[in-house]
Amino acid sequence: MKMMSIIDLASDSRYAISTKRNQLGSIADREEFEANLGALDACHHGIYAYVAFHPTTDDWIADFIVSSNIGSDAGKNILVLFLATTSNSAKMNDLERAQLEFGVDLVRDDHPAYEMAAQFFPSTETPMLPGLVFFESLVEPKFALYVPISKSDTDELTSKFRLILSLANSSLKNYSEEDPKLVFDRFAAKLISQGIDFKRADKSGVRGLALIGGAWVLRNISAIFAALPRFLDNIGKAKSLSESDDS
Repeated sequence: MKMMSIIDLASDSRYAISTKRNQLGSIADREEFEANLGALDACHHGIYAYVAFHPTTDDWIADFIVSSNIGSDAGKNILVLFLATTSNSAKMNDLERAQLEFGVDLVRDDHPAYEMAAQFFPSTETPMLPGLVFFESLVEPKFALYVPISKSDTDELTSKFRLILSLANSSLKNYSEEDPKLVFDRFAAKLISQGIDFKRADKSGVRGLALIGGAWVLRNISAIFAALPRFLDNIGKAKSLSESDDS
């Protein structure tokens, strides 16, 4: 499976990511950072699905991601995100299992993936993890839905991910022309019809996430990657989608 960093995706949205970085490798120019990821939002015309997992306690999820075609299963309207490491300077990389060891030495509750997912639910019990966090914007998320993923063998996991992503995709009718709330209402109804557990974030959860402005992204930006469909070439998903929409 191919992957690309969120920084490069934003760059391919024709915005220049700042080269000013602090000692942790985070982007220092916050306003420029927000503008670039806002450009990615504009190019994407869809929603995001973040896979929250720990590389050790949830190693079966990591194994699945490596062996799957989750980027292709998600299609062009859903961008699947996860945390990984890479020493390769190329924009597009073949994902290897060792790259999913990001934060492997951290205890489960302190891992950035769990921290991010939990921020959607500050006033309620944190949902069972690992799972998929769906949200509609990197810059100003207003709606979010969490689907827990229970341990299964590879075939069952493949079927489960494909079903959930298919339900999400079928909820994206006329996405750019309608209220995102309708999309998430429709998605929730489809999950209920299939007997799939989920939780929706309340307003405090979405505000608490503050995905762009929040310290979480600034700390972890260099480790946020997207799963890419098979059919994309090395110019990246965001640019490809933008150009296909213009044609």
